[in-house]
Amino acid sequence: MGTRLEYKAHTDAALLDLIKKGHEVAFAELYERYWTALFLYSRKILRNDSDAEDSVQETLTYIWNRRREIAITGSVTSYLFTAVRHKSLDIINRQRRFDIYLDSFKDFLDKGVNATEENIHERELLQSILKVIAELPPRTQEIFKLSRFEQLSQKRIGEILNISDQTVKNQVTQAMKILRLKINQTMLLLFF
Repeated sequence: MGTRLEYKAHTDAALLDLIKKGHEVAFAELYERYWTALFLYSRKILRNDSDAEDSVQETLTYIWNRRREIAITGSVTSYLFTAVRHKSLDIINRQRRFDIYLDSFKDFLDKGVNATEENIHERELLQSILKVIAELPPRTQEIFKLSRFEQLSQKRIGEILNISDQTVKNQVTQAMKILRLKINQTMLLLFF
């Protein structure tokens, strides 16, 4: 196979041909020839040594692993720098997605527990309200549900039930008085 010293005089294209045939020493020469320049290029993009190393390592590993299929029509140098640029941009995108997921997770931890507690309290309040409403006289119940749950106007409820607007108003007022008596007023304000 030869020593690295023998491969130093080879052109990039010649090294690539040997790499395609599985010559590890030719790959080592290409690696040594370009690693530092590719690293510095990637570091300018990523502004992080570790990420720049990853970018170059992943690019060169890809070339070795795909050596038999890889088709470089232009210069090897252009191909390598373009590949490292793309890999660096992939790393930036991965980091952005990770940061988004991390922020989302932090948000969940900050708000999730409170949201769960709030949901439980809301459900308990709603069950209490529904229980009190179920105890109202049937006509008052119907009017109250149309007013608060369907959000119909007093006039519209009067038209539907063939009663006066004032009767609707009186029934809703009566239902609210009963609810206030039976349910904590603060909790009621949260719901309505």
